[in-house]
Amino acid sequence: MHVCRFAAASQGNIVVECRKRDGETHAISQLIIVAMSLGLLCFFTADAMKESWSTVQVCRGKKDAEDEDDVNGWITLGFALGGVGFDLMCLLEFYKSNKKTGSGKSVNMFSAFLHVSADFLRSSTTLVMSLMILLCKVDSSTCIDAYSSVFIGVTIFAGAFVGFFKWIKLLITFVCKERPEK
Repeated sequence: MHVCRFAAASQGNIVVECRKRDGETHAISQLIIVAMSLGLLCFFTADAMKESWSTVQVCRGKKDAEDEDDVNGWITLGFALGGVGFDLMCLLEFYKSNKKTGSGKSVNMFSAFLHVSADFLRSSTTLVMSLMILLCKVDSSTCIDAYSSVFIGVTIFAGAFVGFFKWIKLLITFVCKERPEK
């Protein structure tokens, strides 16, 4: 599901960047797309964390366990390696693009960077989790998965907070900007 969220948010960021080719900032477009992008990031992260938190409560013995399947380490390893590879390629492109244009200061590109970073963090954590399951023969793979998801969610919210802060600065700049008289 997070791949669909990432793709939709990235399409919006790409549209804004294409519009900016004319030299204008397109602040309204940035404000709308970045608000939607960060909102979706937070919504889906909170939704995933809710389920993970419920599993954490079971792992801590505060809730009765439901009959759940263990996590298959080989399947998660495959998805994790694919995700890490794809995300590293995207992060490398962000780095090269930022080096050329300095676009990392753009709220729009920072929002897109947050989505890629969140996916990279999710893939990296899944990689570590799957290695723990396969190499350390961890008995409670479902609990490790739940704790990993909560950790990822907290770090994504921290990054989103920075994104919202930049968005608010852009909004204030846009609202307070002197408008030329017609």
